Order: sequence, then structure tokens, then C-alpha cells
Amino acid sequence: MFFDLCPACCTYSEDPGNTTVQRVVTESSLAPVLLPGPGSPSSAGKDEYKDLQVVCPAPALDSRDLGPAEPTAPSSEATAVLPRFQFDQAEILGLFNVSFDFREGQLLGLEFDMVDSDVCIVSVVRASGLVEAHNNKEGLPAHQQIRPFDQVIAVNGTLVLKSQDLPKQLQMAQSSTDSSVTLSFKHPEKSEFTIDRQGSLLGIGLAASRATPSILVKKIEADGAMSRMNKADGRTYLMPHDRIIEVNGKNSTSDRSAMARSLAENVVKITICRYYLPQPRSCST
Repeated sequence: MFFDLCPACCTYSEDPGNTTVQRVVTESSLAPVLLPGPGSPSSAGKDEYKDLQVVCPAPALDSRDLGPAEPTAPSSEATAVLPRFQFDQAEILGLFNVSFDFREGQLLGLEFDMVDSDVCIVSVVRASGLVEAHNNKEGLPAHQQIRPFDQVIAVNGTLVLKSQDLPKQLQMAQSSTDSSVTLSFKHPEKSEFTIDRQGSLLGIGLAASRATPSILVKKIEADGAMSRMNKADGRTYLMPHDRIIEVNGKNSTSDRSAMARSLAENVVKITICRYYLPQPRSCST
């Protein structure tokens, strides 16, 4: 089940991580539809934001807190054998590894944004926990600190290929004889660009995250203004899996709905986070 986000049927709470939705529609009813762009005769008097398909998955899929303080009996789902996809760490620029010792029974202190099934990112670093203790180490370089929007690449050297596999991978690592678990992280690549849609559709499919102040790019329509700009300049300004974090100076930390509606303006300045898409080299069980 997905929630259709548009000003005509949705209200937004002050908390950017929560959206009050007045109408619920099924996934099948959200097939991409290219509606008239700003300035066209049939769109006169209508909210220009309606030409954007923005969907928001159920909140239960957005974030998980991993690292139980006390050992629990493993469920059959948690102990299911997952394929172990290896990778060459040297090929991932900016990758950094952090080892955590769970012998003290302390929480990891992280929450995760799993709205993108292929890219799992940190949504919250809690005020107490192993991650906060790591970040507060004296002399730790800033680039080795774990921050919101960082991507979780691997657990004990095994790629996290699907976001929903991370809880299982972490539980399996914690249940092994070695109490130390190593997580591999990567900071996102941030960039910004300006696009003039010239009255046509921007042509992007979006999913609004409840876990982080961001909008996930799901699809680039082949006949939209964004696709034309990518092709004309020979540069991929925007692509699936990117996270939009600011639009025309507005971010969803201060006003989630304003950021989303700004995407319907004719001239749009967009700031994004781009992520690594895992490419496994080998598999073992």
C-alpha cells in the first residue's frame, strides 16, 4: 500500500518524518501518468505540484534500530542463510570500516532508512550507543564519523545488496563467536544543478522518505525535461537511487511539503545525494 502525496488530499505535520494522509490508494493505481505541465491550457488554475508522482511507503519499512542490548532467541527468519556477496573494497572510493564490540550488550545506536531496497542509509545516530561513542573518539577525522545519509555498504566484508537484508546480516554477525562486528560505510556524493523545464514536465518518479528528510528518485521518464537535460549535456545530473535533499533553497527539515512543491516550478535548483550501487564479485553460503 502506498500513499499518494499531493496538496489536494494530504496534510503535513510539523515533524518532517511524519505525514498525515487523508486518502489511501493502492500501488496498482499509481501507474506513471504524464499530466499537463505548468502553463499548459489544461493545467490552468490547478496546483502545479500535481504533475509529480510522489509516493510514500508505509512507515514500518523506513527505519530499523539494530543492535539489541540483550541477546534474544533467533527466529527462523533471522537465522536463514543468506548468500555472502564479496567485493573489492579498494574499488569503492571513500569507503571506511568501523568495528563495534557488542560484549558490553550496548545498543548500536543507529536507525536506518530502507525506502530504497537497493541502498540502505543511516537515518539517525542516537545520542547514546556504540556509534556515538565511536564518533566522539578523540582525534577521529571527520571523514570517519558516521552521519545521517551515510550508506551502509557491508557487514563483516559481505555486501548489503538489499536493505531488508541488513537486520538479518547484523543479527547473524552478532550471533557468531566473535563479538566484534565490522560495518563498512560510505558518505554520499553531494551535488547541485539547476534545470529550466520550459513549461514541460520534469519527468521524474519519486518516493518520499519518512525516515530521512529526503525524496528518493525512483524513475526518470524518457520524455521529460530531466531526461532531455541529461542527454543534452552528456552528464547524469539526476538518476534513480539519488536522494533529493534541497529544492530552491527549501529542505524537508524545515518544510517538507514546500520542498516537494518547489519541484513543480519552472526553474528548479536541486541538491542531491548520490550513492554507490553494490556490484558483487562472488557468492558463497
